[in-house]
Amino acid sequence: MNVLRAETASGAPFFPLSEETTLTSIDGGAGKMVTAAKTYEMERPQSSSSLVGARGQVVLKGEKALTFLSRETGRGSVGSTGAVIVAADRSTQGFAALTGDQSGYAIYKDGAPASVGDLRAGDVAVWSAETGSVLVCDTRVTAYYEDCWPSPSAPASIEILGGTELPVIASAVDDLARAKPGKVYTFLLTADGQVAAALEDTARGGDAVAVVSESGGVRLLCGGIEIPLSCAAPAASLGPVVRVSSNASGTVVYSRLTNDVSGALDLRARKLGAVELSGNVRAYDGTGASVSLDTLDRDQIPASEITSSRIDWAGRVDLVVLNGDPSAIVHFGRAISRTERVAVTDRDGNEPGEKDWDPTYRGSQPTLAVECADGTIGPLPNLIGDVPTGTWVAVKLDRTGARYTDLRSLQKLSGVSSASWIGKTAVSFGGRTYAVSEDVPCYNRDNGRWISLDQARSYAESADLYVYEGAVRIVEVHTGG
Repeated sequence: MNVLRAETASGAPFFPLSEETTLTSIDGGAGKMVTAAKTYEMERPQSSSSLVGARGQVVLKGEKALTFLSRETGRGSVGSTGAVIVAADRSTQGFAALTGDQSGYAIYKDGAPASVGDLRAGDVAVWSAETGSVLVCDTRVTAYYEDCWPSPSAPASIEILGGTELPVIASAVDDLARAKPGKVYTFLLTADGQVAAALEDTARGGDAVAVVSESGGVRLLCGGIEIPLSCAAPAASLGPVVRVSSNASGTVVYSRLTNDVSGALDLRARKLGAVELSGNVRAYDGTGASVSLDTLDRDQIPASEITSSRIDWAGRVDLVVLNGDPSAIVHFGRAISRTERVAVTDRDGNEPGEKDWDPTYRGSQPTLAVECADGTIGPLPNLIGDVPTGTWVAVKLDRTGARYTDLRSLQKLSGVSSASWIGKTAVSFGGRTYAVSEDVPCYNRDNGRWISLDQARSYAESADLYVYEGAVRIVEVHTGG
């Protein structure tokens, strides 16, 4: 069944189509699809440029746009539309159809570079036309099938895990039509969070893991992204990272994530105990906040400070949970360099800052202030490196907050288009996928203001991203050169 052509019992289409028109733009940040005839609010905002300029029709859900159906290709414009379930370990059966018989493409699994040898039975592969790569995800969720829309025979989306709505990828509609609300299935997910299959045989079980923030938000780890869940947070005693499933309508079951590997975390050797870390290892602290292992202020973390860990398909550690935050805080912001006079004791012995101090200066010294989204650090004496004003940097302070102990310029990714984003928590650029935190600071260079990610993606069609240790730390937008 083609879900885009499904009809109600009365013969009316589930998904009405607009009059034929030309697609002008799709802006996931603003949630707008613009055609020559009309601007539509999007039901599930995502960005794509693959069909801009094409003739076709807008697929509607009520008054909102679901996707744009091209007259020339017959395919939708927003998100992945086809998926291949890997049939056996190291099998690429179905990849030729998925990629349009292209060769030489890159493979990414859970956000990290991979090869055919990393493919496992049950993995889900989708094609990214924007990056020319196959994106593979091995996330499986065992959950009670609560509800769907618009009908079980042609589900465009389903609800699991306490009312969390997940879209069904177009190629999986027939498979999902055989599943019925009111039963437990193991759902296979794509790298962009769509449902690709529902397995009645739950013997393999799900392996879904979620992160719980201090505010009580729950986010499902799916490939290289995080999906917000609608369910209530688990008991704090289970820790900030938990396994998640459900076995009854609206009831979510949480369990503690165990420690798959024992031993100290050696950051120089990139090992936990005797086991190597994955290239895309994730780490979280005791509050559920993401931690970059490369920013920790020591070379080893003892086993007593590691709450739990997980082994991936290749026998490497891909998840570490720390009990607390042993890192020296890393601040990301815009450098402001100056040369300032040095205040000294006045002739009456009064120190700078005292009430009766007579302003007295001797010589000058370089200073550095760092403008961050949540305030400005310094200015403090800059004794560790010269950096021009306006440079995006990562800095560490000593425990007194009186001096810098580390200063690094961030890696710049220039002119990253909206089509390169995977939801809001990852971006593919230059053959690599970078993680993006849900509260990444965003800066409008035109007016010098800090803004939200949604505002940044609405403001310009591309952005400059600044990366530190493999993750996007700053998003900067502007309209000029």
